[in-house]
Amino acid sequence: MLTQRITALAYGVLLVLVISRGGQEGGYYSCSTIYREQMEAFLAGRLALSDNVLAARHDLTWSEGGVHQVWGLGVPVWRLPWELAARAAGFAAFPDLFAVGLFGALAAYAVLSAFWGRTEENWDTAMPFLASSAAMSGSTLILLMFPALFGLLSARFDIYEEAVVYEYFYALILLAVLARLAQRPGNQWWYALCLLAGLGGFIRPPLVFYGGAAVMVGAGVWWWGRRCALPGNAVKTEAASPGIAPAPQAVAPAAASPANRGVECRNGWRALALGLVLFGLGGALLFFTNLARFGSGFEFGHRLNLQDLYGSMYATRFDHPYQQEPVWSASREMLGLLFFTRDLNGSDFYRKKFFPGQSPTVRWREMYLTAYNPWYWPWLAGGLVAMAFAGMAWWRRYRQGAKVPAHARVIAALGAWGALAGVMLFGFYLRNSVISSRYLLDFMPAFGALIVAGWLGWCAWVGVRRAGSLLLLLSWVVLCGWTFWQIQSLRSTYGPPRLLTWPEVQQRMDHQQVEAARIRPALPSQYDANTRFEDYLIPYNGGGWDLKTGAVRCLIILFMEDPQYLELTVRQDHEDWEKAPPQHVRAKIGLELLERESIAKGEDGWVVRFRGPQKRRYQRGLQVGFVVFVPNTQLAEPMTRWRLIKAKWRNEQGRSEGVEMGK
Repeated sequence: MLTQRITALAYGVLLVLVISRGGQEGGYYSCSTIYREQMEAFLAGRLALSDNVLAARHDLTWSEGGVHQVWGLGVPVWRLPWELAARAAGFAAFPDLFAVGLFGALAAYAVLSAFWGRTEENWDTAMPFLASSAAMSGSTLILLMFPALFGLLSARFDIYEEAVVYEYFYALILLAVLARLAQRPGNQWWYALCLLAGLGGFIRPPLVFYGGAAVMVGAGVWWWGRRCALPGNAVKTEAASPGIAPAPQAVAPAAASPANRGVECRNGWRALALGLVLFGLGGALLFFTNLARFGSGFEFGHRLNLQDLYGSMYATRFDHPYQQEPVWSASREMLGLLFFTRDLNGSDFYRKKFFPGQSPTVRWREMYLTAYNPWYWPWLAGGLVAMAFAGMAWWRRYRQGAKVPAHARVIAALGAWGALAGVMLFGFYLRNSVISSRYLLDFMPAFGALIVAGWLGWCAWVGVRRAGSLLLLLSWVVLCGWTFWQIQSLRSTYGPPRLLTWPEVQQRMDHQQVEAARIRPALPSQYDANTRFEDYLIPYNGGGWDLKTGAVRCLIILFMEDPQYLELTVRQDHEDWEKAPPQHVRAKIGLELLERESIAKGEDGWVVRFRGPQKRRYQRGLQVGFVVFVPNTQLAEPMTRWRLIKAKWRNEQGRSEGVEMGK
């Protein structure tokens, strides 16, 4: 145990060194202060970073009367105790990288405990010592030194990448608990797995898929381990829970009686239900915090965030052409993105024909970091094959009432978890409106689990062969060489980590506090060519609308107070504008799509009128609206041919006094 703890802490130190080596001296803080601001919000007793819209900035949301971040509450919750401990000890703050290192150390300890515990607890004695040693060491190498992870740690370490790092380590903890459940099926591991699976979405939304897959696979592993599925198996089951080594005594005769089997099955159903309740409680907590922050329990903020990527906002708030992409074409592009992307496009989001399999359909793509390549295929295929054979062996022995080897249970469980989670992620991103390198890194835990399953299966098969020792040694060399080669071949277009020193963090935090304390002027009841958006101080208000010419992008952002309706006066930028009614103009306030009431020709242009929001949460106070002017096939165009003359949302005149704290 002590050796495992020391090794885990050393791994955490390694993470800090890898991230910090490319930054400036003394830079142990992320270039984003969002997580730190969320911690301060917790200490102030609120979920919102601020209740003043003037504190909003890129990728934050204005929703439910506050400024919110879209990267989850889990990381700030993890960092908060360390921050409080550091302050209590007299330090100014707890460095962000140290929090990452400690979380990585926790994940490493979970992995080491699952794969490097005492042999009689973790692996059956039927597996030769050399094979089990190679299996354990190789598994930890694969999971803790996963190549794409170290490519991520060496690239731009903004909050986007930081969230993915936490996601990976959280998934490793899930993987380790699932492995322990497979090794020694018991209620405690089942409960722990369900609880962790339910809370994963607080770290990053893709962990919802990993959590769901863990519960589905874990339920089968746990239930089969209890030997309740087939009543006849009770006679041949070991006295203890089916573990790695055979129990020293046989089952007592009473254990095989129908009455005892019935009691055992009822207890099993209760334990199964309790685990599912724990999983549901985590999901319910996530649902209600999302509801409080974004107005919908199923919303994570990505349809509300403010930015100047107008095509991306169009796609995430309304619709996009890629959602109609044929499955075969979308799958080909997804495989190309995962394994064949060598030419990176960075911020050239609508670049065409820069990776094999790319569809000509318009889609927001940001490839700034290499991740995988075809050399992963043999490892992944090996994992699928090992999972299939282990699963068949498990089922065959289970039906016979024979003991199932521990390594077979682990191979089947990890392979099934990785495959199921990978398929769900593949389906989720298959027609997603936007795709980025960091989204591809969501596959790291699934790929890691499959590779580990294949490695364990290989070690178990080779270990009993005549030349097993030599083959295991060669395999170990190949694994180490492949890992080092993959790490060295990774590239990024955004450069090394951008780290801050504590004085720089303080400066940014002070600036945000100043912004949050400002008083903004009240908004008028309409905007037109004479409007000066800068006078109202609200970030991104009027974004996408050039007031000098009236020209608009595919989407514009408008902040409104107490909207009763939305009336837009628009026309195309040519003399025959009267012949071209605005058929594609649509509008949303928050998450609500406004119903279009009428289109009428006026003196200055076409007057498009929308009904006011029907949801009460959008009827009062400061609201953010999104308006689009063209069909979704044109969302990549830098500017449309439409001009917006006026936007009106309320009959009465706006208040002249200032509005304090954004309300």
